[in-house]
Amino acid sequence: MIKKITIALIICFCMAARAQDRDRFNIGLHYNPPIDNTISTFSGGVDLRVRAVSLGVFNLGGGLSASYRSLDSELIKDFVVFNPQIYVEVQPFDFALKPYFAVGYAFYSEEYNFEQPNYYTPDQYDAAFSNTLDPSVNYSGVTLAAGARFDFARFLFADVGLKYFSLQSDENLNRVLKNKSYGTIHLGFGFRF
Repeated sequence: MIKKITIALIICFCMAARAQDRDRFNIGLHYNPPIDNTISTFSGGVDLRVRAVSLGVFNLGGGLSASYRSLDSELIKDFVVFNPQIYVEVQPFDFALKPYFAVGYAFYSEEYNFEQPNYYTPDQYDAAFSNTLDPSVNYSGVTLAAGARFDFARFLFADVGLKYFSLQSDENLNRVLKNKSYGTIHLGFGFRF
């Protein structure tokens, strides 16, 4: 996972080196309530974006989003979703409202709490309770996002959008756990510099 994050950051910095003008970096905070209440009780995080190229009314760029997810489950621990992405922003007539579309690749790991009662001492030779058991599942897949950013000032913006996750696990799981797809609402604000 560290390798994927490093590659995403290198790509962002390379894109920043090609950026043509001021106000190309964005840093923001976001809140992602789920569209249905089955995903998480809290999801929020940080967005880092860089505009690489301005092509008339289109701005092309990339970024990295990291979201902390807190689930309403005693079995699954809280986790962080990393989502490098490439975006296209439409900027017609220097209007303050700018629609955007993004495609990315999200990945995270779910860790599980397997707690035994206090009176139970597992057999050290039992494979179900050996130290080699990995109580985590890795998910990764494509994300699609669409929304709009509103510039309050040259350096301050807010954004609203929808994000769709289509994730799969490489673990040997049943079909219900192996594939996940869900949507979130994206509410955020940030600074441009």
